[in-house]
Order: sequence, then C-alpha cells, then structure tokens
Amino acid sequence: KTEIDRVAETTKFNGTNVMNVDGGLSIQAGWETTGNDQISIATMNMSTTAIGDSFTYTTAQILAPTAFVAGDTYELTIGGTAAGVTAQTIGVDFGETVNGVLVNSTERAQDAMTYKINTNTSLIADGVFAEQAIDGTLTVKSSEENLVAGDITAGGNNDATLGAITL
Repeated sequence: KTEIDRVAETTKFNGTNVMNVDGGLSIQAGWETTGNDQISIATMNMSTTAIGDSFTYTTAQILAPTAFVAGDTYELTIGGTAAGVTAQTIGVDFGETVNGVLVNSTERAQDAMTYKINTNTSLIADGVFAEQAIDGTLTVKSSEENLVAGDITAGGNNDATLGAITL
C-alpha cells in the first residue's frame, strides 16, 4: 500500500504528477499555443485512498483429484444466485488437450482447470479467477467477496476435495 502511494506521488512528466490527479493534462506538442498543438491526456487518481486501500478476496482452495486416470472427469461448479456469480460448470477430461497440453495427470488436470476458469468470460465478468500453488492446490478467488462454501462444488467421476472457504 505504501509503495503504491509512493509510485502514485512520484511519477511525473515534465514536473507534473500524472498518477494521483483526477481529470486530465494538456501537453504542448507544437510550437504554437493553440489547441491543435496540444495533446490532452485523461488521468485518474491511482493513490490507495482513491482506488481503495484493501484488496480482499473470497477464496476456496481445491486439492487436485487423486489418481487422475483414463476415463476420469474432473468438474467444478462455481457460483450461484446467492453469490451473484453466474453458475458455471468447468470440466476437464483425462486425455483432453487444453491450451495445447495433453491432460494425462493430476498436475495437468489442475493446470487445465486453472486455464479454463481464467478464460471463462462469464467468470471473468463476475470477478472470479484461479491461481495454482506450487504444491498443485488450486485457489479460486472472487474479487466481489461474494462466494461462500456452497458456491464451489466438485463433481465428475473423480471428485476434487475442497479445502476451507476463507472469507
């Protein structure tokens, strides 16, 4: 937070602050002082007081399916009416190719699930995204802070194990 404010305060063009100012700037681009010789740039206040000083997400940690083998399907349903997130069921099949990679292991199933969540336009519009830890745990996050435990469920014929939902 301190670093964001420092950058917003010290980023300047020709002595004029450009990151903590609402409105716009005019830059003289020609030798005359007419409007035709100026460039107008829209600016916005990027200090933490203007953009909000906390970044909190609702998260769910999802362990990788165990012994993911031929014939298995791994599904997550994310969202629901209570959450204000359009419910989406994302599925990954063993042997499927996702983003150019053959899904033939637990690790690749998590990779594919992460990719599919992060490229689902409905989930993106609802502020939902996924991150994957080095240990393979998938974390689904909602920037809207509106997902609850029942809003993320696992299915398919090789169920994922859901971790705790942390608000």
